[in-house]
Amino acid sequence: MEQYGKMVEKLKERGCRITPQRLGIMKVISKYRGKHPALNDLMEDLKVSMPTVSFSTLYNTVMKFEEMGLIHLFNVGGETRIDTEMKPHINIIDRKSGRIHDLYDRKLIKMLEDRMGGRDIIVNIIAY
Repeated sequence: MEQYGKMVEKLKERGCRITPQRLGIMKVISKYRGKHPALNDLMEDLKVSMPTVSFSTLYNTVMKFEEMGLIHLFNVGGETRIDTEMKPHINIIDRKSGRIHDLYDRKLIKMLEDRMGGRDIIVNIIAY
């Protein structure tokens, strides 16, 4: 739950309202540390503790979290996925299994940043 605490602190630092919905969504996201859940996965988990929360609330909240730098969002096969790892890394996607692995290779990341002219890039590699 360390990640949960950090997310709450960042919301407070930025003067955002701490609503029950945001707290519930943060708790669900925190459970997926090191994984890359789809929004539908989060919605299923969220419905257990907050059955009245709508998908639009989830969507708007994760968009706000991304805007604030709490998470990254990316698309795989038409699904929006959440990445809680904020350190520079590369997502490698296995198309057969659907699994997503994080690759931490400083030299490769530096090369990509230099090539793209900045740090704010998203790299997802799909393995065939």
